[in-house]
Parts: sequence; structure tokens; C-alpha cells
Amino acid sequence: MAKNFEPRIIIDPFSILVVNPQGELQRVYCPFLARCMIPRDDLIENQIYSVEMVKTELSEEIFFIIRGRVYSHHRFVLVL
Repeated sequence: MAKNFEPRIIIDPFSILVVNPQGELQRVYCPFLARCMIPRDDLIENQIYSVEMVKTELSEEIFFIIRGRVYSHHRFVLVL
């Protein structure tokens, strides 16, 4: 690593990078669709939701903003 190199995490609240079913890296822009796999509160299992924004915390965990509420991305699979 270069002496003056400072690693940075680039956060884009309006898109995410995913590997699509063909194995290609693809940028998906908000709003995008995600299916709930782990229900919680008002989230219904197998229901498809529109992700309005993407958020990360200092822990680098990814969150989806859906209907103005914050949910962990682990609860969802993307509908590509």
C-alpha cells in the first residue's frame, strides 16, 4: 500500500453494487425492488417492497430505507 494512501469507503445512498445472476457486477439504482425474507413489525414475508434509499453505519452494515423506515438489508433479497 502506498505511503500516503488513505482508504475510503464510498457511500452512495441512491444505488448499490450487486453481482447479478450472470455473475456480472451491476449497479442498481433506487428505487429498486426487494423481497422480504425475514418478517419484522410491518414487513410481511415474501412481500415485495420498494427501496427508497440505501444507508450504512460506521459498522459498515447496509440498511434499506423503505416507506421512510430503516431495515437491515439481511431481511431482503433483491428482485433483479
